[in-house]
Amino acid sequence: MLRRLPIGQSLRSLHTARPLHKEPPQVTWKTPFKSIRFKSPKSFAAGIVAATLFLTFPLWFKQPLPADLRPSKANAPLPPPVRGAPHAEGSVAASASVQLKSVEEPSSATENFPDFLEVEGKKFRLIAWGVRTVSFLRIQVYNVGLYIPETEYNVLPTYSLSHISANDPFSTLIRIFSYPLLLRIIPVRNTDFAHLRDGFVRSTTQRLGKIDDPAEKEAIDRATVEFKKLFPAGKLKKGEVLSVLQWGPEVRLYVGGGMEEDLGAVKNDEFARGLMGAYLVGENVVSPDLLRKLRAKVKAIAEDANELVNPMEMKTR
Repeated sequence: MLRRLPIGQSLRSLHTARPLHKEPPQVTWKTPFKSIRFKSPKSFAAGIVAATLFLTFPLWFKQPLPADLRPSKANAPLPPPVRGAPHAEGSVAASASVQLKSVEEPSSATENFPDFLEVEGKKFRLIAWGVRTVSFLRIQVYNVGLYIPETEYNVLPTYSLSHISANDPFSTLIRIFSYPLLLRIIPVRNTDFAHLRDGFVRSTTQRLGKIDDPAEKEAIDRATVEFKKLFPAGKLKKGEVLSVLQWGPEVRLYVGGGMEEDLGAVKNDEFARGLMGAYLVGENVVSPDLLRKLRAKVKAIAEDANELVNPMEMKTR
């Protein structure tokens, strides 16, 4: 049975019925915050503050490094001098007697590594050259070649007699001050002097290890600081030449294919040996490719010398 409503109540129900079409919601400046589930801008700001506090919480309790673990001042970055400017006071003066020129003889290596160079009337001969790579991607940075005096070329294998390995004479050769060694470095891509400087210092200090004698450590730190000052501002472009000459306890830097620009030198026995040892001694060297070729070359020199001494023996093989 249908129930009949009073007339007044029926009219009220008609007036209070929901409209057939919804009116669009009013858009205000708060609408974007509500669309990302924030009821108000205040709650959004509170969320940002909470996230910031959460991410920075571990830094609130960070303690400064102890004095003995802080980086040494010797390894602190230094502003490089302007190219061609006078060296800072205290650096070793340039040696006027050291001059270099290329000897016009055919090269079996490359035009960048001539077989022979001449320094102050002393003839240097190329032993080998290899590539320096970085990272696991083996990105090539520069090529590096080793030159020794021509007078020591044929007797090079004899310097390995006091060494465990028969083809590693360089540990002994580095310590014989009367025989200089020359590294010729040529970038395969544009680089800057600051990058090369940091690489030299890092590899050298790793070779030196821990030094207990305070006076010796101070002398090495002073040499390291002076060495950093030798590097000018600017870039060493692809194909340009940087030469590192170790002559006794002195390490001198030159720029140019003929070593035309003398950057200066530092004098310290341990620093000089550490720098050259980083390229020539042991397994963890700057350029394993260079060391592998050096060992092969020393072996070849020894075999050639043996053929000259025992020619009849070689014929009967």
